[in-house]
Amino acid sequence: MKVTYTVRALALVRVFSELHVHVGGRLYMDDLRQEWRRITGLRQSDLRLALQEMAQREEIVIHEADAETLVELTQAGIDHVLGGHTRFSSFIDRLRARMVLARTARRSTGFRIGALPELLGRRVTDNRPYA
Repeated sequence: MKVTYTVRALALVRVFSELHVHVGGRLYMDDLRQEWRRITGLRQSDLRLALQEMAQREEIVIHEADAETLVELTQAGIDHVLGGHTRFSSFIDRLRARMVLARTARRSTGFRIGALPELLGRRVTDNRPYA
């Protein structure tokens, strides 16, 4: 599975969203690292790349303060992810990124179709109604 810039940018914005941090809000780098894999299913190396790429494009701002590092999401970052581009190819890229991110997030939670009966607390051959 190819993790592109669009996938990484969408993933980073999704982490901000899941943690209820909006444009102009800041996240501690430690919190971002902790939640990255759980929310996105992507590797830490993808987070590093996302931070570098989005900082270069001024879609995030990284603040160094004493021993803490804070990451701020800018309006440009939101615009990129939500479709600030009008080209059809950009729409397709964002759609593909959402599909990849959904796949990686599902994979990271360990969900398997075969695990469904286990999650319901039932054996595969159990024919009782769900109610």
